[in-house]
Amino acid sequence: MRPIPCIIKSVAVALCVLASGMTYAQSRTARFAHIPLPEEPDCMAPDGDKPLLASKTKIWTIDPAKWTLTQAVDASNRSWDNYIQGVAARGSDAFFYISGEGIYRLRPAGAPELVRPREEKWLKNYSEAYKAMNIDPTGSFLLLYGQNENAAAFDIAAGMKPVAAFNDHVMDAYWLADCLWAGCIDKVVINSRKGRSKNNEDFIFTGDNDQHGMIKFYVSDKTVLPNMGEQDVVINERGEITRLLYNKGNGDVLLCVSDFSGSTGSSAVYKIEGMRATPVARFNGFYGDFAAYGDKIIARTGRGFVEVSYGDNLTDAEAKPIQTDILRPKLWAGDKPEPYKITGSHLMDFDSHGNLWIVLGRDLFVRFKQPL
Repeated sequence: MRPIPCIIKSVAVALCVLASGMTYAQSRTARFAHIPLPEEPDCMAPDGDKPLLASKTKIWTIDPAKWTLTQAVDASNRSWDNYIQGVAARGSDAFFYISGEGIYRLRPAGAPELVRPREEKWLKNYSEAYKAMNIDPTGSFLLLYGQNENAAAFDIAAGMKPVAAFNDHVMDAYWLADCLWAGCIDKVVINSRKGRSKNNEDFIFTGDNDQHGMIKFYVSDKTVLPNMGEQDVVINERGEITRLLYNKGNGDVLLCVSDFSGSTGSSAVYKIEGMRATPVARFNGFYGDFAAYGDKIIARTGRGFVEVSYGDNLTDAEAKPIQTDILRPKLWAGDKPEPYKITGSHLMDFDSHGNLWIVLGRDLFVRFKQPL
C-alpha cells in the first residue's frame, strides 16, 4: 500500500454538530489544536473536565479528548440587558453568571440550575457589568469580577454564600490564602476582611472608609487620599497595571506592568508575596495582555507574542506570530494553504496542565505544553 505523505504529523479531524445544525471541523496535531467557532466568545474557562467558551448569549463545552465543540446553553431569549457575564470551571464543577439573574451551575444533563440569585448586598452597580469568573485552586470558592465592577467571592459548598466583596474597578481577582486578591486599575489589593468592603474613595459618598486588613500595592505614586488603616507598598515602577495573574504552574501571583513611553516601551513582571513585590522579568515593549505558567511568561501585542522566562532582563525582545503546524482550509481546487499563524488574541490563558489557550476572533487555538 502506498504510504500517505505526512505534511502535518498525526492530524486528527473531528466533526461537531451544534444545536443550530451547522458542522464545524476540528484539527489536531501533536503540538496544536484548532477549533473554528460559530461566533466570537467573550470569556473562557480552560480548566475543568470540559472547558468552556461563552459569548453574551451562548456557552459551548469542549471535549479535550476529541476536541469537539458542543453548545450547552442558549440564553438568546433573554432581555437585552440579561446576558452572560462570565464562566468558570474546575474538575466537574462549571458555573456561569447572567446579569439580572445570578449564578448558575452547568449540569451534565438537564437545564442549568440557579444556585445564587442576584443580590444588591454584593453588587457594586445596580446594573451589573461583570466580565469574568474563576474558581480558586482548592475548588472551594467562586470569584465573580471584571470590567466596571467589584470582585465578589462565594463559598461553593455553603450554597454559594457570599464571603467577601471589594468595591473598585477590578480587572482580575483570585481567592488565595483566605484573602481576596484584586487587580485594580491603579493598585493591587490583598483583602483579608470578610463581608463587603468599600474602597478609600467611597467615604466621599457613604462615610464607609475602613481599610484595615488590606495590603495595597501601588506601581508608582500612592493615592492622595489619607491612610484609612491599610498597609501601603509603593513599587516605584513606570507604566500601568495590565494584569494580575495567578500562575497555575507554581502558585505565584504576578503583577504585570507595561509602559508605552520611550522608543519601544517597556514591561516588568513582579511576584507579590506578603508585603514584597520582587521583579521576576523585565523586557522591552508595551503589551496588552499577559499569561504565565511555571517559569514561562508570554505577552501579547499587535504584532504577535513575546515569550520570556523568570530572570530575563531583555532589551531586544521581538514580538512574533506563533507559527502552528495546522493547515488553513483548502478554498479551491489546487489551493495550497499555509499553516495558521496566530497574530494576536483577545482571550489568552494557560490551563492547569500548561497548555496555552488563545482565542482570536472566531478561532480557538491550543498549544500543548508537550507533544502528546
